[in-house]
This record gives sequence, C-alpha cells and structure tokens, in this order.
Amino acid sequence: MDLSDEQWLASWRSEQKPQPEGWSFSDLETRMTETPVPWDIDLVYRTALADATSVLDMGTGGGEFLLTFANSLPRDTVATEGWAPNVLAARRNLQAVGVDVVEYSAPDEDVDSLPMPFPDDRFDLVLNRHESYSPRELARVIAPGGGS
Repeated sequence: MDLSDEQWLASWRSEQKPQPEGWSFSDLETRMTETPVPWDIDLVYRTALADATSVLDMGTGGGEFLLTFANSLPRDTVATEGWAPNVLAARRNLQAVGVDVVEYSAPDEDVDSLPMPFPDDRFDLVLNRHESYSPRELARVIAPGGGS
C-alpha cells in the first residue's frame, strides 16, 4: 500500500524523539541489526586493563561503555569526548568512579590540527573504539612500552 506524503510525515513525526544522550541506542534494538564482529571487545579491554596504571578512553560518548569496566579501571583514568551534550553526560556518569572527562575531539578532516591536551608519555593504555585520532598525537601521549 502506498502512503501519501501526509501519512509519511505523520509516521516520521511519531518516531521523532529528542537526540539520544551518550551511545545508548536501546530504543532501536527491535529495529536494527548488527553484523557480529570476530573479536570480543570486552575481553580485549579487560585483558589490556589488567596491567594498566594510567588509561585514556578516547571518544567515550556518555561513558556508558567505559562504566562496564569500572571494577577494572585504574585510579588514573581519563576520558575524552568532543560532542558537548555527551561531555555533560559522561561527566555525570563517570564522576562516581573517579574518571575525569576532558572535552576534546580531533576534527575528522584534519586530525593533526588539534593537539591532545595531555603531556608527553601520559598514558600507558589508550582505549578507542571509534574516535578519530592523530597517530602522531597518540604516539606522543603513550608512555614508552604502553599500548593502544
């Protein structure tokens, strides 16, 4: 059955919701599919965090995913987020576990144009699931022998 323009608009408007906060897309669960990945990101993170003493989580969103590792995070854990609404959400969500959130995001079109706001050799582990970054800046903030 073909819908009229008015019916399409009414349908879309019924779906319209405020911009989501963080990276929770739970309201889409019944309407989206994901291709499974060949790795276990939880295991990768937990293994890496086991020996870490200073961690940076780049592009933390609202901090929801990082919170799932709260019991494994070292005291010296920092997160970055570049989208202002998520910065506030991440600060609210991560303050209880002592994670500082720094507003920062490298522009996708020129990742080398904005230095990371951290000193050289600052972190021994950098976590990044989907954030743009400068390889040069990443190398600068990872301590010798550290990883990402």
